[in-house]
Amino acid sequence: MKHNVFRVVCPMGKIPGLGISVILLSACLLPCVARAQGAVEALLYDLSLRPEPIVLLELDTDAERLVYYNAQGERAEAAFDEIVRLTFPSGTRAADESLPVLATTDGQRIVGRSGQRLRPAIGDAESVGWRGVDGLPTVAVSLDDLAWVVLDPAVAPPSAPPGDDVLVLTNGERLTGFVDALGLDAVGFVPDYANDPLSIQPARVAALFMSNQWSAFDGPSIFATLASGSRWRCSLGTLEVAGVGGVVGLRSALEDVAEGAEPALTPVRLGVSETDTETQRGWPVVTRLDFQVGRHRMVPLSSLTMTEVEPAEPFGVSMPTRRTADGSVALHAPVAVAFDLPDGAARLSAKVVLALGDDIPEDRRAWAGCVVVVAVGEAVLARMTIDHEQPEHTANVELPESAVPGAARTLTIRIEEGVNGPILDRVELRDAEVIVLGE
Repeated sequence: MKHNVFRVVCPMGKIPGLGISVILLSACLLPCVARAQGAVEALLYDLSLRPEPIVLLELDTDAERLVYYNAQGERAEAAFDEIVRLTFPSGTRAADESLPVLATTDGQRIVGRSGQRLRPAIGDAESVGWRGVDGLPTVAVSLDDLAWVVLDPAVAPPSAPPGDDVLVLTNGERLTGFVDALGLDAVGFVPDYANDPLSIQPARVAALFMSNQWSAFDGPSIFATLASGSRWRCSLGTLEVAGVGGVVGLRSALEDVAEGAEPALTPVRLGVSETDTETQRGWPVVTRLDFQVGRHRMVPLSSLTMTEVEPAEPFGVSMPTRRTADGSVALHAPVAVAFDLPDGAARLSAKVVLALGDDIPEDRRAWAGCVVVVAVGEAVLARMTIDHEQPEHTANVELPESAVPGAARTLTIRIEEGVNGPILDRVELRDAEVIVLGE
């Protein structure tokens, strides 16, 4: 595969501010150059997982380096395998939570269109045909690669794969069994109490949860998160759009349902500003690009094997630790939870949030308060006091190596009750990720 160097010519020296920043991006997985024109701000995350404002000048996949201006206007470089993520401003746009959503086992999450129903791909009863709201071509997702589909926003997606396929009907009834086949007029589903499939009209289906195991994609890839809430595994390519800046072409890694169709590039914007008028044209907006093309992998904390070593029983009531549908880990003090770290785990990053719902009156929130302790073995890496006055902390800690080479390591999260006892001591670990370094 031939690699390319993507450059933009900029005046040397100090840059007055990021308001005139230029971001130019390319996918190292394609033998082409992805271009972005216009002023787009961005944050770069390297292996430290700390955000740095940059102006990207050059993405050289041959030399495996990134060249950019930092916030001080100084020219800098970073090795390509140290790049983890780029994020872009999204203005005031918010995802429409009323739309249907499909998720794949490798971590993609594709927001669909209003009124969409469960349908097979063209001529394939073993694949779901799905058209996202982002304007990319309709894709086919094999039932073996499907994690879940939620058509009714009142139904919460699963936080883990069920033991058997689950079909949720619009009347709230849940059938457990397995999907036999998808049809245009009916879904064939074999419940666990029967031998033959039931024929269920697609309009009666509120959600489908598959028993397939979830596993983060392990190969070289780029994931693009859009303002719609979609997260596509994709590649980027060159795309020139007259009179519009900050545009690249995005190509989904999923199969196009149109047989024999040439892979298509869909124009997307790299972020928006508060005064952006181009988004009125309906351009999909990219808010984040995750690069998984070096030796690093980002592993969700919620995907690791978890054990409650000290179960939470405040006031004698069992409060089990749980994974939420968005991938957070919800805990109640006092509790200690252990996670088995994979080989090469080098750093943990997470938002530690006091999770008090809107149903808690303001005068009761002062009772909440606890201490969050992060440790690996006997080494305490962080100790954070969290309460109603400071309800959020960011944990970003290096994970020490084991004292015995090759020995397994365990990450422990301990929630200690505060001076008021365990009242309202509810904590969530959000956006919690472990960076894993390979050879």
